[in-house]
Amino acid sequence: PACTATAPGGQGLVSRSHREIVPRRLPPPSAGRTVVRVAPERLRILVADDSEAFRAGLAALLGSVDDVTLAGEATDGDEAVSRALDLHPDVVLMDLNMPGRNGIEATREIVIAAPHIAVLVLTMHEDDESVFAAVQAGARGYLVKGARQAELLRAVHAVAEGGAVFGPAVARRMVDFFNAAASATSAASFP
Repeated sequence: PACTATAPGGQGLVSRSHREIVPRRLPPPSAGRTVVRVAPERLRILVADDSEAFRAGLAALLGSVDDVTLAGEATDGDEAVSRALDLHPDVVLMDLNMPGRNGIEATREIVIAAPHIAVLVLTMHEDDESVFAAVQAGARGYLVKGARQAELLRAVHAVAEGGAVFGPAVARRMVDFFNAAASATSAASFP
């Protein structure tokens, strides 16, 4: 039998067989149809940062959100890889500068070994070299520490769903970079 569940945020009902949100104003189920209400699945997050205070702040933020849970913490790149491969979180929030293996190397190893795990870089560095290295390593997003809580939570959900997210300043610089590259290519191909 078809089953339905309450959609996250209570927008309506989700049909498990079709994975679509339908309006809440549905008629009562007909005879022989089973309706089951289930809690939405919570995203599991691994926080990889060498700052204990920053990890504690993220843990408090994640603990205050209904659809996200802290799966674990790591204090360096080696531990981030190990914990990610053991815990299989949905998202790893990855700092770049950590003792031992840095966040770029850890991201690359996690993505190669477990491509279903999304890595969202959360760092103080917004230089072009760091951004492009993170993206080349397989990061699905890049935010600078200090991003608003709502922005961070939107980014976590977006990368978990397969999207790519970049903070506003980083995104502008990426657009400028690609526009400059396109202009140079166009000018070079002009006779």
